[in-house]
Amino acid sequence: MRILRNMEGEMKKLLIIFILLIFPILTHALDYTLATDYCFIHRRDRVYVDGFFTPVAGASIDKRGFRGSDLHYAEGAGAIFINAYPAEDHALSFELGYSYMRLNWDQNPAFKQDHFNDAIFSIAYITTAMKQWRWVVNLGVHANLDNFNMGSNAFYTGTIWGRLAYSDPLGIHIGVVGQTGVKSTYLFPILGFDWYFHRQWKINAVFPLDFSLNYFFAKNWSTALSYRSFGGWYRSFHRVGKKENLPESMVSVHANGLDLGIYFNSKHFSAGVFGGANFGGWILIRNRHGAKPIYFHFDAAAYGGVKASLEF
Repeated sequence: MRILRNMEGEMKKLLIIFILLIFPILTHALDYTLATDYCFIHRRDRVYVDGFFTPVAGASIDKRGFRGSDLHYAEGAGAIFINAYPAEDHALSFELGYSYMRLNWDQNPAFKQDHFNDAIFSIAYITTAMKQWRWVVNLGVHANLDNFNMGSNAFYTGTIWGRLAYSDPLGIHIGVVGQTGVKSTYLFPILGFDWYFHRQWKINAVFPLDFSLNYFFAKNWSTALSYRSFGGWYRSFHRVGKKENLPESMVSVHANGLDLGIYFNSKHFSAGVFGGANFGGWILIRNRHGAKPIYFHFDAAAYGGVKASLEF
């Protein structure tokens, strides 16, 4: 028993060290819109519906020649997952979704478009055939609905994500996630853990997908302090039309924030509201060839949001 207690103490020390090491890279955390871990597969439901919407209060642009101009930003997404179970410990999930971004900037020098719409399709394979492991392999595409072109205006995503059930309260995450298209390609490791360090407390520290501290204060109810990113898939670009000031230019948004939310979670339905502040960020605009980048930094701003899911 003493050996087990010592091992448990050493594990806690290692986790604390890991948290301290991983904290600085929060500034590079990514937002993978609806990059789910397919937890709903465990309940063998055939259909899962998920969505969120996050508006951000007005922010000022902090760039010479544009100071005092206002930026109003919002983003949201929704998806339906159709699930199949061809064999024990194996599942397939087909996603059909939609994502939305509003980028309303009154002095935008490159384009007038302020609403951006994407269609999302993905297919995932989920297996628990390996003892104590759960693996997700996902391939997807985000297609620009405003200027549809699957070659130059769409980007493609991929994920390989494994979770090891190291012990009852602790899971270890490894894998890779990335995207390519619209003149950009990024690939990142997935590394981290989820840990119930108390029966009412859980920490998620999975780079680059989930950083949150959760407190379960009543049956079906919890609150969470979450580190959130904005702009959709990291450095994913939206291409505008040919008639803009900078024809077929590309734009992406990057910002991070911290929020507090309250969430309800039952067997087939979950919902939550949250609010916080981002730390400022930037708009990146490139020409049609993906060259000549121009950064427009903006100040911090408050934001709020809602999210909900339904399964049956």
